[in-house]
Amino acid sequence: MKIIKLLLILLLLFVVSYSISYISTPEPTQTQLPTLEPAAFCEMVDSEALVEGWQEVYCQTFDDDTAASNWKIKEISERVAVVSTEVYRGKLRVRTVVKQETDVYVTSPESDLQDFVISVEGRLWDYSGNPYHEWGLILKESEEGYYVFKIDFREKHYFFQMVRGDEVSNLKSKDVSNVILPLEQTNRLTVTVDNYVFKLFINGEFVDEIKDNRWLKGNVGVYLDNSANSTVYWEFDNISIYKP
Repeated sequence: MKIIKLLLILLLLFVVSYSISYISTPEPTQTQLPTLEPAAFCEMVDSEALVEGWQEVYCQTFDDDTAASNWKIKEISERVAVVSTEVYRGKLRVRTVVKQETDVYVTSPESDLQDFVISVEGRLWDYSGNPYHEWGLILKESEEGYYVFKIDFREKHYFFQMVRGDEVSNLKSKDVSNVILPLEQTNRLTVTVDNYVFKLFINGEFVDEIKDNRWLKGNVGVYLDNSANSTVYWEFDNISIYKP
């Protein structure tokens, strides 16, 4: 009798194990990985401006409509000018409605820079009123003052200035460079700052070197010199910054 019970138990165990082998195991759920947007790529065309060992810390191609939100506009009275920024068709567009002749600048999110390379492509997109305007780069901007590297497209002049309040010192004034294109066309300005030496490039060509140690560090960005009684639209793109 015991032998029969044992055989029945073994038979039962065999049937159960055989049945389990046919139970379908659900396929594992595949996790959908998020699609990563490609990172912006800013090619430093002015390779001569690069310093060995320095790394790119900022690159903006304005493919994102919110990319202008962290650019800071210079505080200015609305009685003098009204300034706004937006991303339009992959460019940083700066609109200035100028009532009195004034300078305007918009600084990048990278702040307190001492030694660095900055490269920017820019052009005058449209304007009404006075036709005379200039653009350039603002360097080491702080409450004390700043430097400006700008171009004058009519006479193909470039300037390098030190600004302290209402005081403007021309460290380089009205030097001519035939590589400057008409203001409505895209010009690329690049500056390398290394131990108080400023190397200036226009459209990939080295044009000058300035030495000055009055401002230690500060913000960088685009500088706009607008004539009175005008509305001006500027466009900027491919902004890259390198530092040690």
